[in-house]
Amino acid sequence: MHLNSLTRSAYNKRLKKLGLQEDNLQEGLELPVVSINNTSQIPLVTADQQITLDVSATALQYDLKKMNIWVNNVPVYGSGGLPIAGKNHNQTATFNLVSGINKIQVSCINTNGSESLRHTIDVECTAKIKPDLYVIAIGTSKYKNEDFNLNYAAKDATDVAGLLKESKAAFNQIHVKTLTDEHVSKSNFVGLRSFLDSGKVNDVVILFIAGHGLLDSELDYYYGTHNVDFNSPSISGLKYEKIEAVLDSILPLKKILIMDTCHSGEVEKDEVEKDESAPEKTDVVFRSAGPGIKQEDGVSPTRMMNELFNDLRRGTGATVIASAGGVEYAMEGSQWQNGLFTYCFLNALRNQRADINADGIIMLSEVQEWVSLRVRELSGGAQSPTTRIQNIALDYQLW
Repeated sequence: MHLNSLTRSAYNKRLKKLGLQEDNLQEGLELPVVSINNTSQIPLVTADQQITLDVSATALQYDLKKMNIWVNNVPVYGSGGLPIAGKNHNQTATFNLVSGINKIQVSCINTNGSESLRHTIDVECTAKIKPDLYVIAIGTSKYKNEDFNLNYAAKDATDVAGLLKESKAAFNQIHVKTLTDEHVSKSNFVGLRSFLDSGKVNDVVILFIAGHGLLDSELDYYYGTHNVDFNSPSISGLKYEKIEAVLDSILPLKKILIMDTCHSGEVEKDEVEKDESAPEKTDVVFRSAGPGIKQEDGVSPTRMMNELFNDLRRGTGATVIASAGGVEYAMEGSQWQNGLFTYCFLNALRNQRADINADGIIMLSEVQEWVSLRVRELSGGAQSPTTRIQNIALDYQLW
């Protein structure tokens, strides 16, 4: 691959996010080897809801570091994988199957950061199970620093929670946890993890947040808790990685993080600059505080690299939907009685607007497509929802 200096910078940055360096990819570098040893005993179709793999990993040049097993791009051992050591490792892994097709992939990584080729098998589970839905809805309109109060973020959370309680055609039981205003703190957020402990592999989890999205001096994203310091959001704000971590290592495979805040899309730090201009004064409120940023002129090699590496950067296996791009503001206003993105999301479900193929069922992919188009339309192109991370192996019913 021949890269110019700008594209090489984006290329190396994407490698870093994958835990690699360019040296790891030198031609001729020896890769570890992983194998599923009992493939002949694994059925292509089964009514069983569990499967057991006999896996071996081997390395010659560098010791082994970790093993990963994914089911439909969701890591069985969490985003960090299973720590292993030495030159040879054998592992018996038993885990749950989801109804339908299960794309199972296994790989190992050595201490040099080199990953083996992935051993892939497909197993269809014929068990028919109606899933439960777990909803965590968080919205902050009232802040300790009242200068930054919003009008509709807390209402967004309660409206989303209230509507999803009605999705009984798609789900068996619906479990809802809501945090708003003064109850939105770092400690209360961490405690939400236990709410998901009873989830099963077929269940769906939706984590929704609305309020101020803040960037610190390093352009890292923080969600504004009730008592956030708007000058130093790292003190009591919720960093993006901490938010997504709630969805890591839980049993449900189908999980979505929805962020209706400013700067909720990923910021490519080497391609933006400060924007001292203030948004035009209208009856629309922007969910941001502190200095803004804007995209530098010219081509975006980092976005090119995002496309190249999209399927490699799996993280927790969750699909992460941002209401606005990393350099954009998220809007709320009286004409919507909600945040603009939330307004469109609610209408996508409540009024069946997102049933694009008119089959009476609304899938996640349909919601993403319809809401994105509608937000851009209503904002005149000023707000464009994006997908930080998308699990392309999973599409499922939401309504």
